[in-house]
Amino acid sequence: MDATTNLGLSPFMRGACASAISLAIAATAIAAGVAADRLGRRRVLMGSFVVAGAANIVIFLAPAGAAYLGGHIVAGVAYGAMATGSYAYVKALAPGKSLGWALGLFGVFTTLICTVTIFAGGSLADADWRWLFLVVPAMCLVSAVLVPRMLPAMPRVGSGPADLKGLIVLGAGMMLLISGLTQATSQPTHPLTWLFVLAGVALLAGWVAIELRGGHPSFPVRIFRSRPYLAAVLVGLTGNITAAAMVLGMNDHLQYIARDSVLVATIGLQPSYIIGGLGGLAAGGLLAGRWLSTGVSPRVVMTVGPLLAAVGYAALIPLHHGSSYWAILPGTVVAGLGLAAMMTAQAQVIVRVAPADAYGAVTSSKTSIGQLGSALGMILTILFLDRMTAGGVVRGLRTEGVSAADAHATLTALDNYLTTGHKPGLHDLPDAIGHAMSSFSGAFHGSMLLCAGIMVATAGAVWVLMRDREPAPR
Repeated sequence: MDATTNLGLSPFMRGACASAISLAIAATAIAAGVAADRLGRRRVLMGSFVVAGAANIVIFLAPAGAAYLGGHIVAGVAYGAMATGSYAYVKALAPGKSLGWALGLFGVFTTLICTVTIFAGGSLADADWRWLFLVVPAMCLVSAVLVPRMLPAMPRVGSGPADLKGLIVLGAGMMLLISGLTQATSQPTHPLTWLFVLAGVALLAGWVAIELRGGHPSFPVRIFRSRPYLAAVLVGLTGNITAAAMVLGMNDHLQYIARDSVLVATIGLQPSYIIGGLGGLAAGGLLAGRWLSTGVSPRVVMTVGPLLAAVGYAALIPLHHGSSYWAILPGTVVAGLGLAAMMTAQAQVIVRVAPADAYGAVTSSKTSIGQLGSALGMILTILFLDRMTAGGVVRGLRTEGVSAADAHATLTALDNYLTTGHKPGLHDLPDAIGHAMSSFSGAFHGSMLLCAGIMVATAGAVWVLMRDREPAPR
């Protein structure tokens, strides 16, 4: 029995729990970086282990949906502090020319640990969903023992009163913006969806104004005048947008077009995860990291990476309903390698341009940028695939003489069938399924073409932005 059934979660609570961790990370990542600057990076890391472990125990013991949701929110705040704190530590452990190599290896091992944890947790969840939430407390306990022995204390930075107003406005803006984008995947025309998006954008604009006028800003927004930093932001956004598009598109292709099971679809997606992060081993860790450590500029790596990803996305365009599982491997492998390379170089650029008095805040922005890019990729991909597929089904049925009302009724029945597996007795359904497969294939091809184009445009923009503006080591 899963948590949804066991706790009797409503549809609203299911959606809230599914997005709680991502929202919490996006809303508090920069605040966690500021806290690490002011309180000490190792101290904040140790605190995040305690909070994450306790939050997961609350989820494990949750008697109802409120405790389950609250545990996820608190855990998300702690995960954001872990991610930003550990990433910021890399510079202290590997300064100078070894930084690129160390960042590549950091990406490799982070992805390895996450992947192993996901599979181990899935095995526990098969027995009882509650046991899944004991994995993190166990890992936090081990980390709390090792970190004080392995990581040196980093000096505190920053002075003056903390800009709490700016951090609260930033957190609220990120939460509303990403909530709205997430909600748009299921209710794209609902007024509340776009009210959230607009309110989030307005709050983020207000945050910029607060930071520019304040005497002790939480984030040096003038860093957006830095062309290398803008290039890093662009790479983070477009890389995560296109990665989300590939993962979502491949998942639907394997389940609905290739007609594989959910298990096979999950396994089939692993090259994009493992090669994209283990591709940290080949590209990010061994290739991009090695390049950066031997003097190859981030500009070159952040240009070659997107071009390589574009080749991978383009290789997925010919897929069709008869394609074998092995046909997806070349494209996902090449795209994963390119994404890993560009993200490794992006990490080095952000670390190097971060000013000493706001190091934690600026390096933490990498996490917030990634969360925003993933949310944008999800909403844009789902809307594009759904609209293209639905339009193709209706057009196909209409050309066969089906009335507009019956075509839309059949489309609704098809959607329910794909969601629940319950097959209604409509005589038009087999034709609708055929049109859906054909239309989705076209939509998937179009999305991969767009992703390839976005990566080519990113490569060109990076090359221009970083011309004669290489970030100097600090």
